Amino acid sequence: MKALFTCIFCSLISLSLFAQVQKNKNDHFAAIDSVLDRVLSDHHVAGFAVAVVKGNKVIYSRGFGYRDIVNKKPVTPNTLFAIGSSSKV
Repeated sequence: MKALFTCIFCSLISLSLFAQVQKNKNDHFAAIDSVLDRVLSDHHVAGFAVAVVKGNKVIYSRGFGYRDIVNKKPVTPNTLFAIGSSSKV
């Protein structure tokens, strides 16, 4: 009986610790969102997309602003942008 109680208690403690770790990750992304929203307004650009990569995994991606201002089409993480001659370098 004591072993079962101990097992259940440890499981509940580990679940609460996991929930706290997830909450902290979301706080970091909220801070990124607020900074990038400020960049959008301060630099008067139509829109841009951002991705954060850790190792081989995309951990954050989001579009900001509009890709088509007239038709109010938003930028998404999958929006393709014309980069002009930027790749010649």
